[in-house]
Amino acid sequence: MNSEKEGLTILLIDDEYMILEMASEILSYMGHKVLLAQSGAEGLKHLHKHRDKIDLVIVDLLMPDMNGKECYEEIRKLDSRIPIVISTGISDVANKEGLKNLDVIDFLEKPYTVPQLQSVLNKLKTAGKN
Repeated sequence: MNSEKEGLTILLIDDEYMILEMASEILSYMGHKVLLAQSGAEGLKHLHKHRDKIDLVIVDLLMPDMNGKECYEEIRKLDSRIPIVISTGISDVANKEGLKNLDVIDFLEKPYTVPQLQSVLNKLKTAGKN
């Protein structure tokens, strides 16, 4: 993982361009580098290309073609240790769709807020110390 001073490299996967833009602006302002993907397939290409540089993946649950759970499973095949956050517009998603047992840092409800994103990054730091 990159040092906190350098910021993290975060891969954002979401089919909604406005969500990508908003989250990218917030995370960039916080000092992080952000890679954007509008589909699971595009996200996996970024992960193949930049696997050693990506510190965190945030993936949307509901996307066409490859949904977030399928994308999660493909990411885990490539890298079993990379931290992943599942994002969605559905509240209480952890109790739905068999997601409770996934090895993720957190579930993030859209639209994102600065405190939500900061909380996820704090959980990532805490998980990295264990």
